[in-house]
Amino acid sequence: MKRRLLAVLCFLLCPLLLLSCGQKKSAVSLGNVMILGDSYSTFQGSIPEEYPFYYSKKSKAVGVTRPQYTWWGQVLRRTDSSLALNCSYSGSTVCHTGYSGSDAAETSFLGRFQALRAQGYFENTEIDTLIVYGGLNDFWASSPRGEVRYENLTADDAYCVYPAFIMLFTAAKEVLPEARILFILEEYLDEDMKNSLREIFAHLDVEIIELGTVSKQSGHPDKKGMKETADQILDYLNEQHQ
Repeated sequence: MKRRLLAVLCFLLCPLLLLSCGQKKSAVSLGNVMILGDSYSTFQGSIPEEYPFYYSKKSKAVGVTRPQYTWWGQVLRRTDSSLALNCSYSGSTVCHTGYSGSDAAETSFLGRFQALRAQGYFENTEIDTLIVYGGLNDFWASSPRGEVRYENLTADDAYCVYPAFIMLFTAAKEVLPEARILFILEEYLDEDMKNSLREIFAHLDVEIIELGTVSKQSGHPDKKGMKETADQILDYLNEQHQ
């Protein structure tokens, strides 16, 4: 009976021990974290119920079958931080122009953030860190990039990539003046887009984490890629903490 009980305990604990192996805790704490992302940051049950997702317990092909296997799950665990909200929507663009020129005003990063602001979410919820991981769908959808311009932006400008980024992060700085705001820059983007985003974030004083190569399948991080993403984010946080 004791041997059977021991075997059951080993079966339950071994995956957790293997997951934590080689993953040291960081001295950095991000506090209450909000994530704004696309498919790379989704996991069924961890995002609003009506949002489409890419990862779930059925994602056996890529191995990301638990929230703790996602990049954000690993970052939260290793920084002893908590998830306030994961507002990630699979296939979403930052700007209001989606795939095939569709109107994505309700599902875009900017649209979702504006909706939360209008609902009073930020007045009632303490957010210590906002992590935004997006832009790849804007790139893949060939959304119009527009101009890097910081003044006199209109509703129409929200349909272009660079103005939408500026509008999103300007709003984030307004409603979360005390929060740490981080943007994760995807490796896949072309250099023109990367350079424009670097200019925008330098101007807005937003921290930018530039990812290197991570393991992917069908354009999405697999289990190994999720760990590599988390490791790179933690490396940045630890370097900034020194």
